Amino acid sequence: MRLVAQQKFDAHSAFSAHGELAEQILGYEVRDEQLEMASATWQALQQNRALVVEAGTGVGKTLGYLLPVLTFAKKTLISTGTRHLQDQLFEKDLPIAIQASGYAGKVHVLKGRNNYLCLHRFQDYVGHKRGAVNQQLQEWAAKTRDGDVAKMNVPGDETLKSAITSTEDNCLGVKCPEYDDCHVYKARKRAYQADVVITNHHLFAFDLVMREREGSECLPSFEALVFDEAHRLMGALEQAWSEQGSSAKIQALIRDAKQFTQKKDEEVGKHRAIIGASVNALQAALNETHTQLKELCGNPENNERLPPPENFSAKTEHLKHQLRQLLEILKAEARELPEENPDLENLLMRAEALARIFSDWPSGAVGCCEYLVFRKNSFELHSTPIDFSEELIAARKNYPSRWVYTSATLSVGKTFDYFMQQLGLNTEHVDTLQLDSPFDFKRQSLLYQPPNLPDPNDREYTELLLESVLPLLQQLHGRTFMLFTSLRAMNFAAEWLEPRLDCVLLRQGKDQKHLLLQKFASSEDAILLGSISFWEGVDVVGPALSCVIIDKIPFESHHDLLFKARAQHVEVQGDHPFTRLQLPRAALMLKQGCGRLIRSISDRGLIVVGDPRLHTRSYGSTLLQSIPNMRITNDFSEASKFLETLQ
Repeated sequence: MRLVAQQKFDAHSAFSAHGELAEQILGYEVRDEQLEMASATWQALQQNRALVVEAGTGVGKTLGYLLPVLTFAKKTLISTGTRHLQDQLFEKDLPIAIQASGYAGKVHVLKGRNNYLCLHRFQDYVGHKRGAVNQQLQEWAAKTRDGDVAKMNVPGDETLKSAITSTEDNCLGVKCPEYDDCHVYKARKRAYQADVVITNHHLFAFDLVMREREGSECLPSFEALVFDEAHRLMGALEQAWSEQGSSAKIQALIRDAKQFTQKKDEEVGKHRAIIGASVNALQAALNETHTQLKELCGNPENNERLPPPENFSAKTEHLKHQLRQLLEILKAEARELPEENPDLENLLMRAEALARIFSDWPSGAVGCCEYLVFRKNSFELHSTPIDFSEELIAARKNYPSRWVYTSATLSVGKTFDYFMQQLGLNTEHVDTLQLDSPFDFKRQSLLYQPPNLPDPNDREYTELLLESVLPLLQQLHGRTFMLFTSLRAMNFAAEWLEPRLDCVLLRQGKDQKHLLLQKFASSEDAILLGSISFWEGVDVVGPALSCVIIDKIPFESHHDLLFKARAQHVEVQGDHPFTRLQLPRAALMLKQGCGRLIRSISDRGLIVVGDPRLHTRSYGSTLLQSIPNMRITNDFSEASKFLETLQ
């Protein structure tokens, strides 16, 4: 039975010192900002309006929207930035909100397909593996109710996960022999039956694109949508709207084709040996192509966007030929088998799609930026829309509901213009609210800018910055994040610091992110060096983190292909790329970086921003307005004395 919306939500009562929340939370403290957010959320839900609300660290934004959403009692989607945040919301914050509001509806967590055990691929995997891990895996698979591999207490890496989960490419859909027991479709069915569904931005973006392009869906319709960590939404939408091919997809095709040849004789025709030989030839061609492309592009850094090489077609001809060869052999195999085989049909479809993508790229598509990217062990071909705000406006019509966007980092210089322009939001139909953090940054923190540093483009800049902060690092003996705008600068800093410091140096890339953070938090003398991926989503509370050092203002590179394409698009519209694109993005990233330091009302610490442009350029005021209001000094002795108070 559908829940009936309550007619009134009393934020003052719910968030008072003696209210419903206070009964659930030990040591509960009234926060005016949280109350104001809850009131604004309730008003937006009641009036069928969109709301953009920035809630600084410590506001308690999750409960600030959960209580009015649960009281509203309509079918609601809550989308977060990551799967980890989904689980945290469901396991930590939601039970408190349910108890405080008396909510009686159904709540369900829905993740992407590759987070659930695929029974069909699992059976293929265990049929060819032996050992203790395999036994543990079978025991878990027999007991799990939802198939969520995040709960799988079995040793293994991403290779194991990819072997026993499915993707949009290799899923057999309704033709799968295990379809009736499929964990993915059961999870989606529960989402349709639930009153509140907790998902992530990537799954929402995928659903939005499916509705717009194919008229299909993987999520039900909702009467209200809430986007937590909304600053991450644009990245998920961009990924969903992009077309891409990759060597990783070819590698997955090779792996699954090999698995197919190992099936029972009645399931594979006379082409078993021919398929195996073709797969080996394709693997050799893929390795050769990867090496040649990387040499052709000058052995670039990972993740750098590169223009399509002029002789891309020639360098990939061998790979494309082997893809076509495998495709023809698979077609012959399909004709040989007495009945349809879903696994073979899937291999055929994937081989055909990859052969087409690699043959047609670059396509010269209008309104798209096409580029090549090298990852650690793979390469990718991208065709990304330069501007898809109009598509978003059209797609949102498929979700005629109330929209709430919230994050700690949405505004730039006290306005939401950048965020709203990105998503194509009409200011006439959107309410905005900016709530500062309740933390006392003037008391809890100090911003230090080392004097006399040269322009960041100076070849000696990084070394001079390191020399200026070395005494602070020695004084703290660890307990520091060093955030860099490039991997090159980060690696240089690690090598420069190692012989000069007697403490643990942890560096991005040397271990998985969560393991590095665990080591940092458990050590009393660690310095963690990270690039852009460490500027957000890192939460270390207490004296374990007492200093954050940022090398430069995180401006996007002028040489980045996608930025250049979007800059040209902005210029055609009559705007300036720096003020429309570069400055807002840098301001939000700088806010994220500074936000790593003060995570609780008792935290104290020093922030160092080396870049002198923060004070020497006119745009510095916009950047300073976008970060917490801290005391600022360029006096080393003042910074050193502040650190003494922390010790």
